[in-house]
Amino acid sequence: MPDQNCHQERVCRPVPGEQRCEEAEECGTNARGERICKTRKVCHDGPSREDCDYVQRCENTSRQECSQEKHCVETTRQECGYENVCYSVPVTRTRTVTRYRQEQRTRTVTKYYQVEKTREVTRYRDETRCCVTKYRDVFDHQDTLNVTIQFPQDAILYDGETEKMVISWIEKDNQIDVGLKMLTTFTSYKVVDRSVQGADAVLKLETVPVPALDPRLVGDQTVTGLRLKIMEDNTGVVVFKDVGQLAKISTVYELVVKDNTGLVLTTQRVTANGIADQKITLNQKLSLERDHTLTLKVLRSGAGLRPPIAFLKTFFRPH
Repeated sequence: MPDQNCHQERVCRPVPGEQRCEEAEECGTNARGERICKTRKVCHDGPSREDCDYVQRCENTSRQECSQEKHCVETTRQECGYENVCYSVPVTRTRTVTRYRQEQRTRTVTKYYQVEKTREVTRYRDETRCCVTKYRDVFDHQDTLNVTIQFPQDAILYDGETEKMVISWIEKDNQIDVGLKMLTTFTSYKVVDRSVQGADAVLKLETVPVPALDPRLVGDQTVTGLRLKIMEDNTGVVVFKDVGQLAKISTVYELVVKDNTGLVLTTQRVTANGIADQKITLNQKLSLERDHTLTLKVLRSGAGLRPPIAFLKTFFRPH
């Protein structure tokens, strides 16, 4: 009998996903720079899946199986032999086949946008306007104002101290006033009263208390390393270090050089420049063959340092 060859075949087909829709907003700018937005509905398919089934497919086949059987016939003699005997055995074979197919879907989306065009139009017109000319008289004049400044009783200036100030004429709304600005001062002042009568003005000042300065910050211990050097060309150079130069404190150096007989060879007065390491070149040439004694006098004055302080430093240079 014929053989039947059967197998299971897996057949799959894609199944599209569910369609999902949502509102999408699209914005743009027109020719006038205005922002325009519109909303449209956008739909798209969800993820697809496969739907597979198993289908049994059979095919008829046949085969022969042969074997040898022994047959004996009684005769006067017995002869034995072998012959081939064939018979059919049904065989069922199964195999799984998976088949795929590819599908491509497209959609057409039509988008619209609005374009607004503008143009610039310039129009002109002729106008006639009347002008009015006005004149006013302007003349120069010079006035004199006598200003008297009344300082407080405790505003004392010591030797070598000066104060500078600027007095300004202020005129506003036909009213005359006087302004005072201190440029250099050893005492802080404030105007407590002012009066202007005709060509005379009086300013009354009052002292503003200033905290006293610690003398140790500006005393003799702030000057160290005093030396007198004489170069090969007989030029004298004085070097020292001064760390007592503070803000609003004026410092002046007075240099005196004497020989071994006490004769004054040169004197010099120098204002401190705010640098700690001082190097002063003397105006007078000095001899390398003589002994010299250098005396440095330091004078300090300023706000919070009343009265001014002074101290001496001495250096002896043998020949």
